[in-house]
Amino acid sequence: MMEDVLYCKDLHDPIEGDSAKPSSMPDKEWAKMHRKTIGCIRQCIEVSVFHHVSQETKADTLWKKLESLYERKTAQNKAFAIRKLAHLKLKEGRSVAEHLSEFQDLVNQLTRMNLVVDDELQALLLLSSLPDSWETLVVSLSNSAPNGVLQLAMVKDSLFNEETRRKDMGKDDAQALVTENRGRSKGRNSKGRGEDECCHVVDPYDEWVIDSAASYHVTPRREFFTSYKAGNLGRVKMGNKSYADIVGIGDICVETNTGYTLKLKDVRHIPDMRLNLISVSVLDKEGYENHLGNGKWKLFKGSLVFARGKICCTLYKTQVKLCRDVVNAAQDDSTPDLWHRRLAHMSEKGLQILAKKSLIPFAKDLVYSDVCGPIEVESLGGNRYFVTFIDDASRKVWVYVLKTKDQVFQLFKKFHAMVEREKGKSLKCLRTDNGVPGTPQHNGVAERINRTIVEKVRCMLRMAKLPKSFWAEAVQTACYLINRSPSVPLDFDIPERVWTGEDASYAHLKVFGCKTFAHVPKEQRLKLDDKAIPCIFVGYGDAEFGYKLWDPKKKKMIRSRDVVFHENENIKDFEKSEKSKSTVEGVSDLTPTSSSSDIATDIEEVQVENYGDEPAGVDGDDAIDTEGVEQGEQPIPPEMEEPQVRRSTRERHPSTRYSTSEYVLITDEGEPESFQEVQSHKDKQSWMEAMHEEMNSLHKNNTYELVELPKGKKALRNKWVFKLKKDGEKLVKYKARLVVKGFNQKQGIDFDEIFSPVVKMSSIRVILGLTASLDLELEQMDPEGFEAKGKEHKVCRLKKSLYGLKQAPRQWYKKFDSFMVGQGYTRTDADHCVYVRQFPNGKFIILLLYVDDMLIVGQDANMVGSLKKELFKSFDMKDLGPARQILGMQILRDKKAKKLWLSQEKYVERVLERFNMKHAKPVSTPLGGHFKLSKKSCPSSNKEKENMASIPYSSAVGSLMYAMVCTRPDIAHAVGVVSRFMVNPGKEHWEAVKWIFRYLRGSSKSCLSFGSSKPVLEGYTDADMAGDLDGRKSTSGFLFTFAGGAVSWQSKLQKCVALSTTEAEYIAATEAGKEMLWMKRFLQDLGLKQDEYVVHCDSQSALDLSKNSTYHSRTKHIDVRYHWLRLIVDQQLMQLRKIHTDKNPADMLTKVVPKEKLELCAGSAGMNSN
Repeated sequence: MMEDVLYCKDLHDPIEGDSAKPSSMPDKEWAKMHRKTIGCIRQCIEVSVFHHVSQETKADTLWKKLESLYERKTAQNKAFAIRKLAHLKLKEGRSVAEHLSEFQDLVNQLTRMNLVVDDELQALLLLSSLPDSWETLVVSLSNSAPNGVLQLAMVKDSLFNEETRRKDMGKDDAQALVTENRGRSKGRNSKGRGEDECCHVVDPYDEWVIDSAASYHVTPRREFFTSYKAGNLGRVKMGNKSYADIVGIGDICVETNTGYTLKLKDVRHIPDMRLNLISVSVLDKEGYENHLGNGKWKLFKGSLVFARGKICCTLYKTQVKLCRDVVNAAQDDSTPDLWHRRLAHMSEKGLQILAKKSLIPFAKDLVYSDVCGPIEVESLGGNRYFVTFIDDASRKVWVYVLKTKDQVFQLFKKFHAMVEREKGKSLKCLRTDNGVPGTPQHNGVAERINRTIVEKVRCMLRMAKLPKSFWAEAVQTACYLINRSPSVPLDFDIPERVWTGEDASYAHLKVFGCKTFAHVPKEQRLKLDDKAIPCIFVGYGDAEFGYKLWDPKKKKMIRSRDVVFHENENIKDFEKSEKSKSTVEGVSDLTPTSSSSDIATDIEEVQVENYGDEPAGVDGDDAIDTEGVEQGEQPIPPEMEEPQVRRSTRERHPSTRYSTSEYVLITDEGEPESFQEVQSHKDKQSWMEAMHEEMNSLHKNNTYELVELPKGKKALRNKWVFKLKKDGEKLVKYKARLVVKGFNQKQGIDFDEIFSPVVKMSSIRVILGLTASLDLELEQMDPEGFEAKGKEHKVCRLKKSLYGLKQAPRQWYKKFDSFMVGQGYTRTDADHCVYVRQFPNGKFIILLLYVDDMLIVGQDANMVGSLKKELFKSFDMKDLGPARQILGMQILRDKKAKKLWLSQEKYVERVLERFNMKHAKPVSTPLGGHFKLSKKSCPSSNKEKENMASIPYSSAVGSLMYAMVCTRPDIAHAVGVVSRFMVNPGKEHWEAVKWIFRYLRGSSKSCLSFGSSKPVLEGYTDADMAGDLDGRKSTSGFLFTFAGGAVSWQSKLQKCVALSTTEAEYIAATEAGKEMLWMKRFLQDLGLKQDEYVVHCDSQSALDLSKNSTYHSRTKHIDVRYHWLRLIVDQQLMQLRKIHTDKNPADMLTKVVPKEKLELCAGSAGMNSN
């Protein structure tokens, strides 16, 4: 090749020596040509060879030296070339042309060494270089050679023809045959068969492949069958698109590796197959359960494991042994009644013994049931009966308490649905005594269980010294413990383990009726309230998390997981604290009284009347979640009335689980949290003035009146909330607000409808973008908002809604809405918190309402001022002037440049400081590519869970979510991923959250910019195929821009598993289409129209599918609701257009992208750091 280059450049003469010098060429020119030739040669050789010829000044001597280095005709070189030619192999995936080029190069090397390889030998060597998958071609050429002599040209032509045929067929014919690949792709997590993979079963007599896509069992071995019927039974399509004939059908009896006999019915005999296949779908139809996962396969029949297997060479395999001479009907579809008659009316117990040995198929899905009662004493919930259900196979017991016996059927339906949901099997037989008394022999299992439960309940109540009214809790606890005790019918196995397949835990078990202390959450108590309340342990959560506790002071049932147990003490120990309790109560007389100069007590003890029927003894400040039916339904037994609480004498330590900073508000800027803190605050006088201002406002608005508390009613507690109102860094005012603790209100008693709309974040961003591009006026407004002497015993009956009540937002919205409609404003249909009014002169005003925060946008400052005056007449309002912030987002504006920025820099800095990440090392992307987050990283052991319990994972993700929703679309995908593990996060998940914080650390100044382009709405959509490692669901993402900035975005998992990238992109485009229609309607409500509404998509297949309304076999499984996209495209309500992937800003919403792509996407969304 080097020689050819020299000839092309007309520099070949010098390598032949001085004899090749043209006579007419001067010596100087000849020397110059030598130098050119040497330079050209040196450019083509390696550095390691260059040093051997660097001193040569003559081209011919240089050429001879290279020949001696590369083409020495030694015996060693000859042997090496021959060995290399003999071992040459065509690699899978390599083209024939490349292989022939390498083959010919080796032959040429031998020829230059005077070793001539004749034509036939070359043809034979070329055939021997082909892999096993080309064996059919090798045999064909060998048999068709004329006179047994192969020609090299014929072999080369055959290789090219075979390569072309294989490309047309899609894959090798001689490959290990598999069933048709029905759309399965990368979603099988590398456990499925790839397109070019094959697996050869070493011993087909022992190994069978478990195939989830095969339509029936298949084998190529005729000798396997115990019954056989020959015939032309059609053809089967293979994975390589070829077909094979089915020549017979029959049954095969095998012994599995667990010792059970399995009968494979209607097995197809296909001689062209190379594998034995067991069809998962056929086994499912026969009542078996297949479990594939974690590299293992199990076949269940009820609770029995019939066969096991494991993954090998990307295929699930199982080892079986043929049963040729065994007559075994273990898998016959005979009914239990038939076997009862076949075995001379054998007893049911005898049939069950045979079934457990897998000798007959009799295995009833049988449940025993019986009702016990009436109990002479009603339970706390007014119940007199309980009903039990016992599973015959696992002997697990379920118990339900009921008031009357006619509730049994409803409870049975609930139990039936629960069992089907858990096990996926339907109940076949329920055995009861039909309510006939005195016939325990008819239903011995259930009668025996009920007797056991009653005996346990009697002992438990006696030892706990609890009254009989607690029998319902004792029954449920006894049932819970029976399921975790050895059972004789199970050979002393545990019913819970047999039912669930997992070992039961005993670490959480405690003594029934013992004394406990339940932790009271910080938000449900005041500063000086007890952090724990004494209770009695009365049961476990079972389906619900936490322990069931009885609060003897408040006479109600509570549920808590943060409990300290005193297992050696019971309810009688409460009476011992009576003396200490009375002493503590006597201290209350020392409370200071109010005076004219100090209104502390007046303000702290204001109460609001509540017309509910909850007992007055329940204090809303200490309320804990209650148990539904048991609370307040029955008078409290005499033994439980007025127990005395013994104060704990143990030393109190700060909580290690709940850190003091975990529940601090992010907006906290040093404001006092309670009235008591105001008394010692350095700005006490300013806060007291703010509180007086609030009380004066309530009196002026005639919000409440002082009345006597009606008998049987309770008063809702209240609280003062304090806030520093700032304009940037400048302090504007001290604000105090009196709010009601509305979490004690009950739906249907204290309130019915409470829904109140608020303006959407996307609406705010659209209006701000419109303000920037049209240079509109932007103003902001905010509404303004003791124990009286001699009336300390009275409460406040509300005449108007007050902050904190669940009805408050709805009442405010209804009043404000009626005012705006009366002023001639129109409420937009797309967003009911956006009001617009068009004036005859063509100008307009837009008002946005978020609870009590208002933004007013208009073209004329005078017209905006007129609206403010009308608002002042009807409401106590404060004019905040030009808008500088809304919902914690700073609004920065340059009117000359017609630009507006929306920033959360201060919020991000506070979040970083709160989670101690303010000085962390910044990173360039929201989520690193090395993170592979899945449920496998979730803690499984109790120790791991305890370690993670002290980490504020949920609080951190919630803080990130608010930034993402408001101004940071660049972290939408990362936040969406980490939010999937809120229930049980692991260390790797927490590392991902900290990675997001590190990204925010370096990009805290990033903000949304509006006004850089025309106010035109554009959309972008994208999808990530099977990005979820657990459920293999795809991620949809869309981004809409307006006036140069992002106004709406979303990144979320799709609701179904997409089988192709086309389907995933199609679903994502449908979601984007719905958002586009809403945004279009909103802009039209504002009086804005544009010629076309375009959503950009980077999938040409999805675009074609949206325009093709004909039925297609590859898309028939897609849910009908996603085909709505075709309708709106056909009606031209919007357009879908192609965009190159490199220019699609929605990419950052669906996947981890590199730094350069992230910067491009963020820039397209209008994000910058200026």
